[in-house]
Amino acid sequence: MSEELPVDAVIAVNDDVPMHERFFTNEWFLEKIRSSCDYRISSASPIGERLLAEGIPCKVLEPGQFWETGYIQVRVEFVPDELPQASSEQ
Repeated sequence: MSEELPVDAVIAVNDDVPMHERFFTNEWFLEKIRSSCDYRISSASPIGERLLAEGIPCKVLEPGQFWETGYIQVRVEFVPDELPQASSEQ
């Protein structure tokens, strides 16, 4: 099960991940994503902010389904290597 990380969580990436920073906060990482989106798309359209906040309205079509309206949103989730085992009561 994954969980959305709080903004003050500290992230440490493995050495094989090609990033300049090995340790950073989720807040710093989200800001880098936001500014990268804003720069690459248009300085006049702060799309990165919307992607990380309320999302961007869209439609999605999956094979064999009908169009579904909603929002796309970017967030950082942590997925543990091993999922905790459910305890069984005897």
